[in-house]
Amino acid sequence: SRKLTQLSLALDSTDHGKNSDHESAGPTRFAAAEFFAGIGLVRLALEQEGIRVAFANDIDPDKQHLYEQNFDARDFCLGDIHELAAKDLPDCDLFTASFPCNDLSIAGSMKGLNAGQSSAFWGLVDLVKGLKSRRPSVVLLENVPGFLMSDEGRDLEKALLALNELGYAVDAIMVDASNFVPQSRLRLFIVAKLGVAGRSYAEMPPSELR
Repeated sequence: SRKLTQLSLALDSTDHGKNSDHESAGPTRFAAAEFFAGIGLVRLALEQEGIRVAFANDIDPDKQHLYEQNFDARDFCLGDIHELAAKDLPDCDLFTASFPCNDLSIAGSMKGLNAGQSSAFWGLVDLVKGLKSRRPSVVLLENVPGFLMSDEGRDLEKALLALNELGYAVDAIMVDASNFVPQSRLRLFIVAKLGVAGRSYAEMPPSELR
């Protein structure tokens, strides 16, 4: 679709040179950090596109065990995202985050983005803010359609504005898995590209990078 093509173009416009300290041999073009990694399904898709996962994080040790059965997990960090430090993250072009949906799903509690497990989103925001000039060029979020309705849409607005304040232009995409596999599973994707109102990151004043 046109929206997915835009995501590809956003990645193509990133600065590949900044990851020289982390590059490995081969055709890899980008480095990514995978938050709320689970068993590595996002990593599986990224690697098929030639994107190297340089960092992965999840709080569940059982998921870490499964992750280790399928991937080189030397860069897997087990723990609460709120306890991670920006200084310990490698330079990356892309951050992905399929953060918990429990408090946003219509099948769950619908307590909102500031409650329970779904509030882990703010841990990601804090990390991106702490990276300052090392912020990734693209942030990709994934969650349930209930995110659109949580607190009558105010939770989504807060999330998008938080990314705007960090220097990202954002767009939302609804994708149904039935377009790719024999199962209907609707998901909301938020694509955030560094740079506001047509300006590149280098053109942004220091006041917007704090």
